[in-house]
Amino acid sequence: MKATELRIRGYYKAPIKFKGSVSAQINFIEDRMFILTKEILILLLSLNLEQLIKPVPLTEEWLLKFGFETRLINNCFLEYYLSCTPPKYKKDYVLRWWDANNERRIFWSPVLSGTIHHFPCKYVHQLQNLYFALTGNELEIK
Repeated sequence: MKATELRIRGYYKAPIKFKGSVSAQINFIEDRMFILTKEILILLLSLNLEQLIKPVPLTEEWLLKFGFETRLINNCFLEYYLSCTPPKYKKDYVLRWWDANNERRIFWSPVLSGTIHHFPCKYVHQLQNLYFALTGNELEIK
């Protein structure tokens, strides 16, 4: 990944097991996955290792971890949704996730409106970045 795509508190994966001082400073959550901290980012950049960081694919399991709820739409497909109203907005907004033909997208819209904004969203860090940009809050595991 490019350094410009990395964001503190994002979930990322290391394709290899880091050794020595790098490994000692990274708190791996599971299967080489970690949360990026300022200290880890500085360390990785200083050693030119940022290109080794890989994004974590966004899956149904991750959506549920972040508190998305599900509902069946027209008895056809399962929709994942999460309340996501920016500060000072009067209408309630929601994020919806849709995976059609492996083209994963997040839709953001008012609850009772036809206005829809959509964003490509294949990775966990992209969803985290979008949620933070909209709300000013971190998307936390529930």
